[in-house]
Amino acid sequence: MRYLIAVIILLIAPYTSSADKYVVDGGSGGCSSWSDACDQISTALSSVSRGETIWVGDGTYSAFTANVAESSTTVITIKKATASEHGAETGWSSTYGDGQATLGRITVTTGFWTIDGATRDEDDWQDGDSYGFKSTPETFIYIPWKDPLYDIDNIITKYVYFVGGGEDGDGGTPNDNVFIYNYGSGTEFQRCYFYNSSRCHIFIVGSDNGVIEYSYFYLNESVPAEHSESIALEYSANTWDIRYNVFDTCEGTTFILGAECDNIKVYGNVFKDSEWMGNGVFDGWSHTPMGSGALFYNNTVANVGNPRIGVVGSSGVTSYNNIFFEWTTDAPAFSGTHDYNAFSGGNDYGEANGQSGITSSVFTEYSTGDLTLSGTGDVIDNGTPLAVNGYYDYDLLGTDRDADDGWDIGAYEYTSGTPGEVPANAIQGVTIN
Repeated sequence: MRYLIAVIILLIAPYTSSADKYVVDGGSGGCSSWSDACDQISTALSSVSRGETIWVGDGTYSAFTANVAESSTTVITIKKATASEHGAETGWSSTYGDGQATLGRITVTTGFWTIDGATRDEDDWQDGDSYGFKSTPETFIYIPWKDPLYDIDNIITKYVYFVGGGEDGDGGTPNDNVFIYNYGSGTEFQRCYFYNSSRCHIFIVGSDNGVIEYSYFYLNESVPAEHSESIALEYSANTWDIRYNVFDTCEGTTFILGAECDNIKVYGNVFKDSEWMGNGVFDGWSHTPMGSGALFYNNTVANVGNPRIGVVGSSGVTSYNNIFFEWTTDAPAFSGTHDYNAFSGGNDYGEANGQSGITSSVFTEYSTGDLTLSGTGDVIDNGTPLAVNGYYDYDLLGTDRDADDGWDIGAYEYTSGTPGEVPANAIQGVTIN
């Protein structure tokens, strides 16, 4: 019986690799445990192997290069230690996991890395102190240009507070939160906060099959010498899903740029309180247009200066089930198929099933920025059902759009009670203001 008990204990005990590495600000050891922790992530990288995790305690750490040779698709994870998850117990102190780790620039030159800050406040995505990892005010995730470009796959970044350099007012060296030149696939950003970039929040050339989700984008600078976007995808950065994000007080050419990029899908997002976007909400450039297959589904665009979709540089964007509420300069305009959208003002822009004349009463509390639906008005059940794929058919809060009488228009699905089935990819119980 005692042998059976021992086997059961082994089966249910959490897995911890005996070769994981441990980093503590001020450590002086060989990285083998918390009691033997080293001082820098770069030190841990010199001995880490594929399949292992580098656990990082609270503190401040220098820039490093993620360049350990690949071994098939085996990942190295760099993860913020927390009270509930921190690898081995030997030498663990609660003071290592009750705060934040600030990291210098991460230059990536090989594939299959996960950068995981582990925590944030799901009720307030702008609470920068709640993210496990915080960047220094410079480009944080960096894959530099070379000829030919890098071709590396699967760079996953989550729970990071990206701090930009802020406004510099000139055409100096741009400071994108993320700067990637890469022909590889599988780049993802999940549950991050991108703040105060002096150009783009995310700038990517070439990398395809990516995802940007559940993140908050706030403040960036655009000047004539360094035009910016919140997200810039350029030159064969094809097949991206940009979903369930909030874009707030941004400026530049457009919120989301797809220049010579195919199959960019933008759905379930909120775009708000942004006075100036030269080409609108989602577009290419006039001299470098967007490619084919672009979709703009179930987004809410509120108090945006130029709420146009694909007008300047696009062969056509399919736009369904979006709210366009209050704009300060140009009126909504489209290139490509559009229908089932809802607009403030008296114009339905020629849509057979469009709704016009919506007021702030369709939102729970527009004056405070709560753009969830109140349950009243023509946005309820007047959208068109789209693909049931676990993504289009859920909203930003994880509410099933098929759970009631019809699809609502905008980023949020109204529910008067408990939401229906919530997919694994969804955030549960979140209110975003």
